Amino acid sequence: YERGRRMSWATAKQAVDLFFGQLAEETLHSSIAFFGGEPSLEFDLIRRVVDYSYPHRTIGGHTGKKHNYVINTNGTLLPAEMYSFFRGLGPKLSLRISVDGYADNHDLVRITSAGQGSWRLVEKNLPLFLSLKEEHGVKVNLIATINKLNYRSIFYDYIHVYELARLPIGFLFVHEQEWQEKELDEVRRQVSMLHEWCMDRGMRFPLCNVRRSANKRGSSDSGEADNICAAGVNSFTVNHEGDIFPCHRTYYYGMGESLRLGNVRTGIVPDQRAQVAAINRLGKLPPKCQECHPQLRKRCHLCFASNQKAYGTLYEVSDSYCRLMRDIFAMLRDREQAHADAMGSLAGKG
Repeated sequence: YERGRRMSWATAKQAVDLFFGQLAEETLHSSIAFFGGEPSLEFDLIRRVVDYSYPHRTIGGHTGKKHNYVINTNGTLLPAEMYSFFRGLGPKLSLRISVDGYADNHDLVRITSAGQGSWRLVEKNLPLFLSLKEEHGVKVNLIATINKLNYRSIFYDYIHVYELARLPIGFLFVHEQEWQEKELDEVRRQVSMLHEWCMDRGMRFPLCNVRRSANKRGSSDSGEADNICAAGVNSFTVNHEGDIFPCHRTYYYGMGESLRLGNVRTGIVPDQRAQVAAINRLGKLPPKCQECHPQLRKRCHLCFASNQKAYGTLYEVSDSYCRLMRDIFAMLRDREQAHADAMGSLAGKG
């Protein structure tokens, strides 16, 4: 997790053992995610973790469609040995590749250790990632983070990356930035153009399937209806030293000892876990968040660690970001409903 510091196999093995020891007897499925830095730099360790954990009943013994391993990567490394290993995992594996724009726009924020843009390295591997998806069943998604550097080119970036990669692309907005009204107007314009482009091609829109979401008002897919997210409830993160945190962001953002759950060598401290569980409650959110459409709230990327870093409070989300999400959700919901009604009318006439 830190430059120059590597997780040992002993620590990784203890983390896996602790993880499996936390699972309830009735648990049928589990997943292990790898974050960095860049996790593909530690491919040998990833392979050992997979080989060690795969026989567990919730992974190798799981026969459902859900993946069991997640690798969050910048997509710059995919040598033959790694490709072959990923191919063997097939549907058990999900790859999430950070692509923050097309070509020069990507290179503004995705820089190699040598100080160069990384687009050409990613571009070279995109056909291989596509073959992992189409020929071997690996779940492959591109993730684009929208920020002040690239919001003016959402439409341009998406169509060029998609036409090159032919892989689904998901968008995340950086809510820690304070968006000005003229910037929000441009985001809405870009999103509107992209939505129309996707609808014309019968493609799922990358922000969310708003028509389906508008009809779902129950709890979140995770089953944790009373929690903001899964951090410290259904998941935990282990750093290179074996320290346990509710999630990777609570570690990255320096929340440190206040939210540290324990260590893989000594286990999870019950009082610390209870403290995190008390923090991670929907009831702690402002009224505007509690009253929001559940499916929109789920996609709003609420994160108490990000909020603490950006605003000095665990639960406050910026008004501009909140307004943007509500506006986009409402606009796309209405558009897709109108599209569905029109298609229904055509089918009736036919």
